[in-house]
Amino acid sequence: HLPLLFLYSLPFILVYQWGLNHGLTDYLQHGRLDLCLNCSDLREGFFNSNREGIFSSIGFTWIYLTSISTGYLLHCNLSTLYHGVQKLVQLSLLAIFSWFATWFSQEYIQPISRRAANLAYCMWTLSIQLSFLALFLLADCLSACLLYSQKQKRREKNEITSKQLQPKLLEVVNRYQLIYFLAANLLTGLINVIIRDRPISKSTAFLLLLGYQSILIVTVVLLNKRKVY
Repeated sequence: HLPLLFLYSLPFILVYQWGLNHGLTDYLQHGRLDLCLNCSDLREGFFNSNREGIFSSIGFTWIYLTSISTGYLLHCNLSTLYHGVQKLVQLSLLAIFSWFATWFSQEYIQPISRRAANLAYCMWTLSIQLSFLALFLLADCLSACLLYSQKQKRREKNEITSKQLQPKLLEVVNRYQLIYFLAANLLTGLINVIIRDRPISKSTAFLLLLGYQSILIVTVVLLNKRKVY
């Protein structure tokens, strides 16, 4: 059942985190279950050479299953402004809980580790996801209020559907999401090859991100304007 995927998969990430706290972290970092500061990192054999990717797939799978549950929550009964506000409250509460769980995991269980995709990293990723979704839904609800006010003035139909509220840019990105994804990966690789990230200031990094996002948006907008497919 889609809404319960989060609960079904929760024991797996908890057991995985327990393993990380009891020696698995040392294995991921050094290739052995005992911490050896003077020993080199073991990279012999297929499994040992890819140990981070193999074990971190547990965390990323949990993120995926949780995202499916979140998507199911959003796609149910979003036809009116009332349902939109209702889902906004639910998303906001989930986001607050997720940020609290992220803080608790970071402080009392294990620091965030993308390499291991541990519980703190998974909760952090989930918190960002829920927060952005709540902000996007808030923007939709505010747009709905403005649209409702305009319809009242024109004495038109009062009910506002989610299709009417869909932003044009979101529609374009959804239409060309594969091209958007591939272009984003190519740009990321290009930036990693050309630019050294450590010496860059915050203002320069912000401008890079702004230009990065602008290129992606302009690309899909031009494709949509020319009606490529």
